[in-house]
Amino acid sequence: MPFQPFHIARWTRGATLVAEPDMIPDDALRRATNVRLDRTLGAIEVRPGWTARTSSAFASTVIYVSRLVASAATYSYAQFGTTLQRLNTSWGGATTLNAATGTQVLSAANSPDGNGNLLKYFVNGTIAIKDSGTVTTAMGVQPPTAQPTSAALAADLFTQIDEMSTSVLWNGTNLSVAIADDFTLYQSFPSSLSFSIAASTFGSIARDLGVGLNLDTLTGGDNLVKDDDYIHFWVRCDRPERVTFMQVDIDIDSATTGVADAFRRNYYHIRLGGLTTLDQGINSWTQVQIRKARFTRYGTDVARSWANARTFRIAFLTNTLGTVAFNIDDFKLRGGVGLEGDYEFTASYRNATTMARGNPPLDADRVILGTTKITTNRQRINLNITNVRSAVVLTGTTTVNASTTIIGTGTLFTTELAVGNQINVSSAPTIYATVLTIVSTTEITVSAALGNGTAQNITAHGANHPGDAQIDRLMLWCKGGIFPNYVLVDEIADTAASPYLMNTSEATLILTNQILETDNDIPPGGNTPPAGSTRVLFGPGGQGHLFMIADGYRLYFSKGYERLENRAENWGYRNFAIVGDGSARAVAGIATASQIRVWTTARTYNVVGIGTDTFLPVPIDGSRGAVSQFAVTEGHGILFFVSQDGIYADMNGRQEKITRAIDPFFEGRTVDGQVGWNTSQMALVELGFLNAATGSTLVMLYAEAGSATLNRFLVLKPNLQSGQLTECFFGTSTVTSLRSLFFDSLNRELLAGAANGHVYRIEDPSVYSDAGTAITINARTKSYDGGQPFQRKAYSSVLLEGNTTSQNATITAYYDRNATSEILTTAWATSAENAQTSFRTADETARRYNVALEISGSFSSRVAFVGASIHTFMRPDLRLIHDTHEIIFPTIHEIRKVLLDADAPAALTMITYLNGVNTNTRTVAATSGRQRVDIELPLTLRSKNFRVRWTSPTAFEIWDASGLFRPEPEDVFVWDSDEIYFEVPQQTKLFTLELDAPANLTAVLFVEGTTVSTRPIFATTGIQAVRHQLPPGIRGRVFRFNLTSQSRFQVWDMLGWFKSLGENAGWQRRPMTKRQESLVTRGFLQR
Repeated sequence: MPFQPFHIARWTRGATLVAEPDMIPDDALRRATNVRLDRTLGAIEVRPGWTARTSSAFASTVIYVSRLVASAATYSYAQFGTTLQRLNTSWGGATTLNAATGTQVLSAANSPDGNGNLLKYFVNGTIAIKDSGTVTTAMGVQPPTAQPTSAALAADLFTQIDEMSTSVLWNGTNLSVAIADDFTLYQSFPSSLSFSIAASTFGSIARDLGVGLNLDTLTGGDNLVKDDDYIHFWVRCDRPERVTFMQVDIDIDSATTGVADAFRRNYYHIRLGGLTTLDQGINSWTQVQIRKARFTRYGTDVARSWANARTFRIAFLTNTLGTVAFNIDDFKLRGGVGLEGDYEFTASYRNATTMARGNPPLDADRVILGTTKITTNRQRINLNITNVRSAVVLTGTTTVNASTTIIGTGTLFTTELAVGNQINVSSAPTIYATVLTIVSTTEITVSAALGNGTAQNITAHGANHPGDAQIDRLMLWCKGGIFPNYVLVDEIADTAASPYLMNTSEATLILTNQILETDNDIPPGGNTPPAGSTRVLFGPGGQGHLFMIADGYRLYFSKGYERLENRAENWGYRNFAIVGDGSARAVAGIATASQIRVWTTARTYNVVGIGTDTFLPVPIDGSRGAVSQFAVTEGHGILFFVSQDGIYADMNGRQEKITRAIDPFFEGRTVDGQVGWNTSQMALVELGFLNAATGSTLVMLYAEAGSATLNRFLVLKPNLQSGQLTECFFGTSTVTSLRSLFFDSLNRELLAGAANGHVYRIEDPSVYSDAGTAITINARTKSYDGGQPFQRKAYSSVLLEGNTTSQNATITAYYDRNATSEILTTAWATSAENAQTSFRTADETARRYNVALEISGSFSSRVAFVGASIHTFMRPDLRLIHDTHEIIFPTIHEIRKVLLDADAPAALTMITYLNGVNTNTRTVAATSGRQRVDIELPLTLRSKNFRVRWTSPTAFEIWDASGLFRPEPEDVFVWDSDEIYFEVPQQTKLFTLELDAPANLTAVLFVEGTTVSTRPIFATTGIQAVRHQLPPGIRGRVFRFNLTSQSRFQVWDMLGWFKSLGENAGWQRRPMTKRQESLVTRGFLQR
């Protein structure tokens, strides 16, 4: 049998490690390092390469990369060591955002602020900050540490009608004692007006100003509430019980010329009860305040109003009990502000750029800290905000060189600072220190070292200001009057002067009625979490909420999105849920448009929204856990995550392992040179998804067994039939190792931070090198056995097809499940896709079970291994026992000989079975390699059913085996040989027969038709060999032999012994039956 070509091509599956190398699918690879499969040709190709995105390296390993597509530009970010930097879109122009990020790798999320600008939020166990691309500030706005210092009544707003200190300006009517100036009894210096009215008399005093007085709106007052301002005066009487009523009239008519013609056409009028108004008692002053809205308007001239007040009258009606003495003082319009009652105030902060806001000061029980209550009756209030205001630039400059002692030049520390103030210097605007002592006008000591040795401005903050540079707005709140809860009074610059004048009426406040919130906490842990904290940020999801896993068991969530608010920075103190039962640590989370997931190391939780702002992690039955913070990603609506035993796809809660083909790898085992991952370093794993025009790609960074750092990567590509990401390819690079991943959705690129301090675009289909360095590949096929796993084979040559673009590739043949190997060539180099090249094996007689081909080498341009033909010669099965199939004849046959083609290193035992019964056993000597052996058998092996078995203690090969069979003769009374002809005369002396003759026979020999011998042959016992000796001298050319008997007999064989006359040669045997010439050959082996 010649060597036959066995073709291998069209690989569609990646690395498969789950079975022996000869039992994996034909289109699968055993090893696949730095290669991919062409989806059209099924060829093995070099993987896509890397392109450097950074022109110069960072100071150390890049453990985090990200980007922000802001409205103005695109910004890049990198964390290396404990430093976080912002760079431009080309990864240049670095700005350090934080140089003390701690050891936990940052997590991040993008979310719009209140003005619609995207911000990048960074969180880990040390920091929580945000960046706009130009400004970096803390995440969340801290509250003041105390309420504003105090609240006090401000100067009253009023319009004086008359000070009631000049009696001659007033006219009295029906007075028993005329109007006089009383310099003894008064409320307003220097005097009041006094007069008396007799019993049962309606008496009054009146004054015409001569010109109109505007009593419509007080200067500085609230026009919205002007009708609630007071007509105010003081009244003192000696016998208030004698007053029936009091009356006030204010004339506004344009035709009025004096008191005499007033109060007839257009005027305001009110009448008040005596005792109910003058309720302070005998000889006591009563403050009369009458809202303008209580007056009755008389007249029809709508053009006239409070703005035209001219003539005024105050009148009293006494009863019959007697005369009443009166004093009147301080007649005016007062009020201007709709504030009436007890009020207290507090403050909070806002960042006007991002619209983020914080909480007010709270005590330990989360009760709002407010100022001491102050009572007002339409009076303005001065709020002392010195302690909560910010950013007062001190006079002069200072030179500070990282010291806690600050010496100023031209500064006035004693007048501009107080102990407890927060200050910063212009060289480090985000670093704050507390003033500890004020040594002199030019020297202070502070709690933290500031400065860089240059001349700098000093900015001071109130003692209760948190010293956060992002704060630029101070929000003031009040409670009291009609407001049981704090409402917004005003939002002012946090550098505004103190005191703040509160002159906003309740009527104005109620229009906005913005209630103070106390759940605008900074993120859990803030910017100074306890040592050892861990925090993982993700989102947004669920209507704009951000989510944060804190310390492995709490899931916090921010408020949802609101227009003109930055709720991503508001984390209510009750906005959290416990993840799991505490038996496993929560490590990762992800939020998409339709679902929110959290993973512990043991299982997956679906985060379900309940109500408006409540979320509950619900465990998914039968789910798996994730191994690390970055071991989760999303693509095409599917969640992918790395668990302890492989990578899973989560489709709406249905989880399926997609790396079953490489299960041993996730067990940490090495299979055919493919080293497993380090099961003790799973927490380092990172997972990334690339949605590119060339197809989806899932990339996992991992630490190989024996490595304590990320140094290898695994790539999953779609299966050609199912489209699922199940085809696995391993990767490494001689340039560096990858440590972090980020999908740049704008450019559809997968970015990776590397150990050498660079950032690369990986999986770049336009290049076949890693930043110019050749890629070293290793791709090994299945171990092919030609469909005969137990047959040994010989391989003579391999014909390769493919294109190496003139680069040298090494081709290695691996035999017998990769037990042995040989290099076929180190210089396979072609330049055409269909180029074919043959390579011989070292020993085409070597016995193999299977063969795999491996292509390896270092390449910097495309290489495509299209297929191969392996020239194969099949050897028989190697066996210790070889049992033939049964040979069945319709009539009895005799087996005469076994013809054996074998390779038997040791002697064989051959057993012949007739009708299933062991009838003959004999030993066949060992062969020297493959040999043909003829095995003679005794005459007695007759049957219709034959089978042969060979056994040996040493494995042997049977290449071929057949038997020679004679059919059984007929049962006859007469047997005749027919005539036997010779060309030359012969002489004969002997006939040998194999007979089965139960009775004696008569043997007659005819020579040329004449009887020359008649002799008996005695009966036989079964089949026996009989020698029939003839008399001498029998010659002739035509011979015939005849047997007769009284009983049926069988002639199995008959030979005559002949010699030509005149020759000296020996006697020759000549068959006397046709059966002897018709031996049957039958093969014992099935083909």
